[in-house]
Amino acid sequence: MNVMKKILSGAILFIGLGTMAFAQQADGKKTHNYSPEKRAEKITAVMAKKLSLSDEQKTKVYAINLENVKKRDADRSARMAEERTARKASMQKQDEQIINVLNAEQKTAYENFKKERFTGKQHSRKPSANWKAKKDKQEG
Repeated sequence: MNVMKKILSGAILFIGLGTMAFAQQADGKKTHNYSPEKRAEKITAVMAKKLSLSDEQKTKVYAINLENVKKRDADRSARMAEERTARKASMQKQDEQIINVLNAEQKTAYENFKKERFTGKQHSRKPSANWKAKKDKQEG
């Protein structure tokens, strides 16, 4: 009977830890998808509670938080675009350097290699369910 209690306790502990880990992951993903307005509201609500803000102060603090959240989002989008451009330029430079080393036959083989690489497993993954929303958000 004592062994049974230990097994049952271990199983409950294992399930509990797994559930807590899953809940933490879900929370982290949910905050990422909030709109700037919702994130500013959440920040303002925490500040209002911690700092005992008046209604007038909450309104002003919300406006400040919203402006800064939108600015951070715009900065992040700009930074991602710059990184993408830099990565593309670096790959193009690498490609040119490799082509300069190869003879005519190898260049043809290299071009075929590049075509195969981009039609292979790396680019055949199915897009996530919300890929369109993410793309629009990045562009817009």
